Amino acid sequence: MRNKVLVFCGGYILAGTETVTLAYLKELVKKNVEVHCITNEWGNKEFDKKLTESNIPHTPVKLGFIYPKNLFWTLDTLVNFPSALKTIKQIFKIFKPSICYHTSPRTIFMLQHFVNATHVCHIHENIPNLYLNRLIFKSISKKTIKFICVSKSTTVDLVNIGMDQSKVNLLYNGTTIQAESNVVRNFDKLEIGIVGQVTKSKGHELLLQTLERLKSIGYQNFELKIFGEGQADYLKQLKDKIVDFKLEKHVKWMGFVHNLNAIYNNINVVVMPTLSNEAFGMVLIEAGTRNT
Repeated sequence: MRNKVLVFCGGYILAGTETVTLAYLKELVKKNVEVHCITNEWGNKEFDKKLTESNIPHTPVKLGFIYPKNLFWTLDTLVNFPSALKTIKQIFKIFKPSICYHTSPRTIFMLQHFVNATHVCHIHENIPNLYLNRLIFKSISKKTIKFICVSKSTTVDLVNIGMDQSKVNLLYNGTTIQAESNVVRNFDKLEIGIVGQVTKSKGHELLLQTLERLKSIGYQNFELKIFGEGQADYLKQLKDKIVDFKLEKHVKWMGFVHNLNAIYNNINVVVMPTLSNEAFGMVLIEAGTRNT
């Protein structure tokens, strides 16, 4: 009998967690494990497209969460929860998973009292020692057999909020090692890249402020390429900043680029001005394997 894994993964955009998860799912399929993925129906569909390209069955579902600081999102979750739960139960009935694999504790929290399943949770972000986090993890700990953490930092976070250390496993993220390339980098012009999800915590505003200061002291031979996607309102804030700092001629929006070589072969400096603790800095690993 084939092992069956029901996967719950999918943020609003295709970011690091989704990229790493996609690589895991491809390997599971190669090992003859049957996989079905529950994705985020509120998302921009990029992750769904990648799953389709890889012939991995998936179902978009509006399975949200209870957000104490965002009443609208919470109401949207509650309105859509009955239909989301119905769809998930139908998938359980037909697919009959051996185990459920989650990239966020939130999906376990929302489902644990409604489906009979064994869960594994892969932690891709730091977990601050806050009351809400302690509540969520204490609630899901009984039905979660393993917590997989991407760094020592995340393992320490889980132990600090009270998780049983015997359930916490460390598994570093990886990337494909590139063969020596013939890329010749031109340092006559400073080609700067910031790569990843475009959110406030990633430090884009700080980088723009730094470039504005660089320009103000007379250095203008640089170009910033912004790779990645984000929420429309935050993108607008950044674009307004670029205009305010008179950096329009120095900034290029590249959007999401799946081919990593196409990113790192066309820049000579990678900047990662993160404003929060990084669970695991995949961008630096990817850049380092390409001599960037």
